[in-house]
Amino acid sequence: MMNEQNEDFRMRITRRLNVFFDSPWVTTSDVFSRERLRVIGICTLIFVLSYALPNRFHVFSPTLLRMTELDQVLPFTVESVWVYVSAYLMIYLTFFFTHEVERANRLVWSFLTLTFMGAIVFWLFPTTYPRSYFPIPEGTVGLSVFVLGQLRGVDLPANCLPSLHVAFAFLCAFVFLPDRRRFFAAWFVWAVAIWISTMTTKQHYFIDGLFGFLLAYIVQRGWQKRLANLRS
Repeated sequence: MMNEQNEDFRMRITRRLNVFFDSPWVTTSDVFSRERLRVIGICTLIFVLSYALPNRFHVFSPTLLRMTELDQVLPFTVESVWVYVSAYLMIYLTFFFTHEVERANRLVWSFLTLTFMGAIVFWLFPTTYPRSYFPIPEGTVGLSVFVLGQLRGVDLPANCLPSLHVAFAFLCAFVFLPDRRRFFAAWFVWAVAIWISTMTTKQHYFIDGLFGFLLAYIVQRGWQKRLANLRS
């Protein structure tokens, strides 16, 4: 009798979870609708909280990772900060280019999944980057220096592995597969440039970006299969 009750309880929970995950965040192709703006606001708030908390408050002491030869060869380039911060623009542009309801929901659910996966890893297995080895050269001025300085002040040298910067960039590219290949090609090149910029701004290790790339592909493929029934 107890086993039957437990099984019935698990089935009810499973059904409710399925309904929740199958529920679309976006129901209209109008990219400037209130609904889409609301989704952007909610997702932005979730990301800021999920990223900022483990970045500032650590349950365990963050550890340094081993640098690869690529990490050591790539120079510290202050000007590459513009490519780095373009990742934020990339996410919003991608959402506005996704007129299709299924594609928009795949982007939103994948974005949230990557955000929560990253937060869990940041809490349980925190990593840090030796940013002190690459100080902004004294006496240098300019907008690039200012932007990188502000970025370093807001984003502490933690939350390294995986790189959500790289994960989100490649997610934006993968979401255009399989039918919008021109967008995919352009966005993929952009994502590669962002990956390189995470190393030239000395924000991330190479391995951080590699895991971000793999997670982006796996997560969006999973949601692509799950949300296929929403395709018009």
